[in-house]
Amino acid sequence: MDPAGAVASATMTQARIAAGDDFKFDVVNSQSLLKVSARGASLDARAFVKSILEGASSGQTAAKDFDLDAKIASVTGSNKQTITNMELTASRRGGETRLGSLRGRIGAGAVMATGSGGETRIATSDAGALVRFANLYSHLEGGDLNLLLRSRGEVSAGEATLTDFVLRDEPAFRQLVSAAPQPASAGRAATVDAARVRLRR
Repeated sequence: MDPAGAVASATMTQARIAAGDDFKFDVVNSQSLLKVSARGASLDARAFVKSILEGASSGQTAAKDFDLDAKIASVTGSNKQTITNMELTASRRGGETRLGSLRGRIGAGAVMATGSGGETRIATSDAGALVRFANLYSHLEGGDLNLLLRSRGEVSAGEATLTDFVLRDEPAFRQLVSAAPQPASAGRAATVDAARVRLRR
C-alpha cells in the first residue's frame, strides 16, 4: 500500500475468472498507469473476446491507463478452439485499448497480430479455427488469412485476403447449387459438392 492507502503493487499467485482458469498475475499501480503481468497454464477468454467485439458501451467512463504483458499456455475461445503458447502485449491510453502484439498457435496453424499507429495486422494459416475461436463464423475450414484494419475512433475498416480454404455446409452455397440449371449431360458433367467447397489461390 502507498501512503494514501491505495494498492501500490500486488501479486495473485492463483487467479480464476472462469472455471478451469489457472494463472497468476503481478500488478504495479502508479498514479497514472497500471502495469499487469500475467503468466499461467490456462485462461477462458470467451468473455474478453465478446467484450472486444461488442465494444465499449456509450457513456462508459474511461478506465485507467494500463500495460498488459501475458503469456498463457492454453487460451480457450468459443467452439472448443484454443490458442496455445499465447504471448500477448496490449495497452490502454486515454480510454483506447491498443494491441501491441499477439502470437501463438491455433488449430493447424500459427496466428500473429501486431498493432501500431491505429493499424492492426492479423495473419494466420488456419483462418477457420480463428473465426470459430471468436464465434464469428462456423462454416470455414483452414485458410491463409491476412487482415489489415485501420481504426479511427470507434470505426474500423480494412482489407482481408483469404486463400486455400474450405466452406463446409454453407447454406447460401447450397441455395446457389440448387438454383443452378441442370447440365444437359449429367453423366459427363462435373459434380458440385454443395457440402464441401474448396477454394484455392
